[in-house]
Amino acid sequence: MRPSAPHVVGIDFSDASARALRSAAGLALTAAAPLHVVHADETQTPARARPADSLLTDLRAFVRRTFEGHLPGVRITYALARALSPGLALSSYASDVDARLVVVGTHGRRGVKRLLLGSVAEEVVRTAPCPVLTIPDPVAEVATPANRPVLAPGDFSMASEEGLRLARAWATRLNAPL
Repeated sequence: MRPSAPHVVGIDFSDASARALRSAAGLALTAAAPLHVVHADETQTPARARPADSLLTDLRAFVRRTFEGHLPGVRITYALARALSPGLALSSYASDVDARLVVVGTHGRRGVKRLLLGSVAEEVVRTAPCPVLTIPDPVAEVATPANRPVLAPGDFSMASEEGLRLARAWATRLNAPL
């Protein structure tokens, strides 16, 4: 793992992204990595797009509310990313900053809602240039990820071998069972 490569967390101002933010901050702190807090949005016509300064103000306020004013001891960069879809925007941003990890929350939509709204998390998992951690809804929150097992499913492919290598590195870093 690259020591200075950032962790990226996608924020859509929902409870799911607040959970992802808390998890990403804990992991970034553990890994001594900077955290990029990114609002990823789809490209809109200029008349419909919210001004960037307004979105960045909202992003900073969301982070302060999530941590109740006590920001974690991690360097935070705030950013906006736009592309044809939020998932592609987040993946493109992660590629641009050579991210080590992307963290996204999931809303747990199923059936027709998922069909109509899609899954940003699923798109990020498919298109990101680095490992992606999805935080499900709901998830038992913990102050730190230490000593929680790291799960590394495998199918004997080259990709699962790489996943196992990364899982072993995270388990070692977190002092957690694999």
